[in-house]
Amino acid sequence: SFLQNQTEFNYKISVIIPSLDGNRNGNLSILKNQILRQTIKPHEVITVIGIKPNGKARNEGVKKASGNYYIFIDDDVTLGSDDVFQKLIKPFLERQDVGMTGPSQLIPDNSNFFQKLSSKQIPRSLFPEQKEFVDSDMVSHMCLAIPAELFKKVGWENPDIISGTDPDLRYRVRQAGYRVGVVPECIAYH
Repeated sequence: SFLQNQTEFNYKISVIIPSLDGNRNGNLSILKNQILRQTIKPHEVITVIGIKPNGKARNEGVKKASGNYYIFIDDDVTLGSDDVFQKLIKPFLERQDVGMTGPSQLIPDNSNFFQKLSSKQIPRSLFPEQKEFVDSDMVSHMCLAIPAELFKKVGWENPDIISGTDPDLRYRVRQAGYRVGVVPECIAYH
């Protein structure tokens, strides 16, 4: 396939996961197992433990990373399929104007009634699966991909922002002239 051919040409993914306790009620080990089952294997998985805020933690992960694509994932996320990474990276390989990608965001099926009800009331907690690439503000650190070179070009994460790192990074990527979008047929649960 097209993506497998790219693997032969210095195609390396660094997955960076900030986590306060390195466990997140057991979800971190579930997430790492899902990462290992991806159709495109990451070059490395870097878990940054105990550093706040998340922007600072992500920067610490990037300092250790050697990949040419970064995938940031929150430690309370689960991936919707074994080809999430392949789908997140594909737009970068097909187009020159894409700067950041993310999956559609759903809540886990095992969420309780209150969580399901709340998610419908909270803006930006749900974004249904898409059939084509959609420019969107729903790309968030819950799970996103960005070329390493672009991440560094736009100034890394702002380590001082306590919350709101998503709109800050999206804004800087767009200011650099790139699109930010949700990729088709790709989901993660948060």
